[in-house]
Amino acid sequence: MKIPSICTACARQTVPRMVLAFAALIWAAICYPPGLHAANQMTPAAGLHSRFAALRIGEVLNYQVDWRGFTGAAVAQLRIVNRGKFYGRESWHFRAALHTAEPFRALYSLDDVIDAYPLAANLAGRELQEHFVEFGKPEDDFVSITAPPGSSRAPLPHVIVPAGTMDALSAIYFLRLTNWSNTPEIHAPVFDGENIYEMRARKEESRVVNASARKYPASEISIQLFQAGKDTGERFTLWLADNRARTPVLCTAELPIGTVRIELTSGSGMGPDGEITPEGDSNHRAGN
Repeated sequence: MKIPSICTACARQTVPRMVLAFAALIWAAICYPPGLHAANQMTPAAGLHSRFAALRIGEVLNYQVDWRGFTGAAVAQLRIVNRGKFYGRESWHFRAALHTAEPFRALYSLDDVIDAYPLAANLAGRELQEHFVEFGKPEDDFVSITAPPGSSRAPLPHVIVPAGTMDALSAIYFLRLTNWSNTPEIHAPVFDGENIYEMRARKEESRVVNASARKYPASEISIQLFQAGKDTGERFTLWLADNRARTPVLCTAELPIGTVRIELTSGSGMGPDGEITPEGDSNHRAGN
């Protein structure tokens, strides 16, 4: 069945990954164009807070996805499942889920889940598991992410990436952990399950934003996507709440397939007035 003005096949390749990785974080390249100052170029680990306790095991964040005039076209969820040994190395386990909702579901039935297992120390990618169910047809894609000179013991197809490359889902948490107070801009390679791109994110301004009829003081992060050093032309904006957890409360994207808006609706650490309290996000701090 055809989705308004675009074919289902196009949506299959673009919409799910855009939304599951907050639209911006799955498409970025590894080539830095000339003319940028080295002081503004950072490896993924350089701008991270040392306090990984801001990420809490059991944190669950729920979102509403609006697309091309369909309010509530889908619901999405981000979850910090666990942290522990994974094939012998300390790793996180992040999960993102996306489900289309009625009445849009009648046009496009989609139930997708992505599991990521990045290194605990710097969120570099290790394994990516994608579970797609679209129009009732399941499809699973598992891949082991390896950077030279490392190796993986996982019995999965391997992809060789530059050192420090993150998977798209883990990049969300990387942006949350970046110390934006003294980091004007970051460049980081990201693997979306098929290709390696570059994510360039820049701190803009802090202001109060509205999400699901609630107001959040938040920092605005603008994101550009590059492939082989060329700007893809897609623009994304992510707002991170001004709390210790740096909770993603809103993301907007202007894409060839239309405008996508993803806003926080509930979370395991949210009070009745919409306040996000990191202390309530989980039973215990990650790593403790």
